This record gives sequence, structure tokens and C-alpha cells, in this order.
Amino acid sequence: MLALILAFGASTAFALGTILQERAATALPHVEGGPLRLIAQLARTPRWLAGKGIDVLAFGLQALALAHGTMMAVQAVLACGVAIALVLDRLVVQGKHCRHSQLERRAWLGIALIGVGLPVALAAGNPEETKVGPEFVRWTIAVVAVLLIAMEALIANHRGSLFGRPSWVVELMAFGAGCLFAIDAAYLTYASHSWRDGVRDHALGGLIGFLVFAVLGNILIQRAFQLGPLGVALPVLIATEVVVALVLGSFLLGEHLRPGVSSHLLAGLGALGIITGAAVTARFSGRALDPVSDGSGLPVTAVPSPA
Repeated sequence: MLALILAFGASTAFALGTILQERAATALPHVEGGPLRLIAQLARTPRWLAGKGIDVLAFGLQALALAHGTMMAVQAVLACGVAIALVLDRLVVQGKHCRHSQLERRAWLGIALIGVGLPVALAAGNPEETKVGPEFVRWTIAVVAVLLIAMEALIANHRGSLFGRPSWVVELMAFGAGCLFAIDAAYLTYASHSWRDGVRDHALGGLIGFLVFAVLGNILIQRAFQLGPLGVALPVLIATEVVVALVLGSFLLGEHLRPGVSSHLLAGLGALGIITGAAVTARFSGRALDPVSDGSGLPVTAVPSPA
């Protein structure tokens, strides 16, 4: 229970930090130079720095949650961040630069799906930890696969389109960031458990891996936030992070769900509810329709939301 409470606190902090960072990114003019130049510009923005400061608190809560629970359970709770972020966003921007001051009813339906799917997934799946040592081959496979996805996202960003569709770049950047954040959660889980068990050298290695992939993930997601509205990038990010975290929790950390077909089926339905709820909430939150500033004070056309 403590792990879930800490994870919910981390989810709320991540939500607030995401709002501040997304607004800082969309306020900047679109200039050449790619994601690294964008990060350099954002680092001079007080709003973005405040968001990253809140992220540091969120990562601390996430590390504590992972030390007391499994990655599967903690990452499922963190998926609540999409609903929290969009509700907070509605409160922050209500009546300001937004054509929709209230959440649509379908957005509340998405929030309800998350609210139902989360306890079902946790209760039915009841993920458990299995003590396993570091397996070099498995970690190498996971790292290479995630880096290839991130590289493809950066190439698509450089080209300005994916398969001839510029709107797909935002989704690919968010997908790549979700993969990077999932593997950085795996490293953070490994570091937290190693520190808890007194294996300090393994904890240091896990912390280094976490920092590397956290930085790479932030580079991709900040670019996605600049290119498209929150309602496009955030659901892709959350859904990817949840699904990939489930895979990595089993593949790298030896976590497993409660045995039995019915338990796996209910856990799968709960996870599907979380992912569907995240997508519905973001799609009908009103943010997907908001004009995005190009830094000149004039609205520009936002990247269309996925159908």
C-alpha cells in the first residue's frame, strides 16, 4: 500500500511538472537546431525550470515507491498522471487562450475508465517481485531496441515527417520517449532494490542507467510538446510507458502476475482500461483543439489528434 501511495504522489507531481514544461515548450518559436537546441532554450525559461524541479521531487517519490513495490504496479499508478495533468491543465487555463473552459463529458468517461481499470489491474494482477541478478544479454537487447526506436524518432524529426505524414512525428517522438522512460524506470527499480538489499555497486550502475535514459527521454518529449498539443503527445507517452514497463518488468526484473488465466485476463482488461481512458481523456479534454502559440503571439495550426 505504501508503494501505491508514493506512486500516486509521484504521478501528481509529474502531472504538474508536465504542464509547466509543455507550456514553456509551446511558447517558444519553432527554430532550426533540433531537440538539443530546444533544451538549451528551455533551460533559460523559469517556467520550464520550475517544472523540472517538480520532476526531481516526482522522481524521488517514484524511487521510494519502487523500493517498496514492483515496477509493474508503480508504473500502472503513474498512468493516472494523464488524467491528473489534463484536469489540472483545465483548471490552470480555464478561460485563458482556450476555446473550451470545461472538460467534455467524454473526457470524464476516460477518467472513469482509468479509475476503474487501475484497481482492477492491480487487484487481479497483483504483480510480485522475484529476486534476480543482472542478466547482461537481456539488458543489452532491451537497451539496443529502445535506442533504435529513439534514433528513428530523431531521424523523423530531422526529416519533418514519418512516411510522408508530418503529424506522425509527434506520435513517434512520444512513443520513443515512452520507451526511454520505461527502461529508465527499470534501471531505477534495479537501483532502488539493490540499494535496499545493500548491493551498493549495482545500485550505482542502475542510477547511471536511469539518468542516461531519463535525459534522452526528456529530449524527445520536450520536442513532442513543442510540435503538438498535450492531447496528442501525452496519451501516446502514457500508453507506451505502461505497456513497455509491463514487458520490461517481466523480461528484465523477473516480475510476474498472479498465476491463472482469469487473473491475467482481468489484469489485461484493467491495463486496457487505463490505456483507453488515457487516450479518451486526452482526446476530448479540449487541449487537442487549442491553438498553439509560435512565440509571436499568433496561433498556428496544431498537429491533428489521432483519430
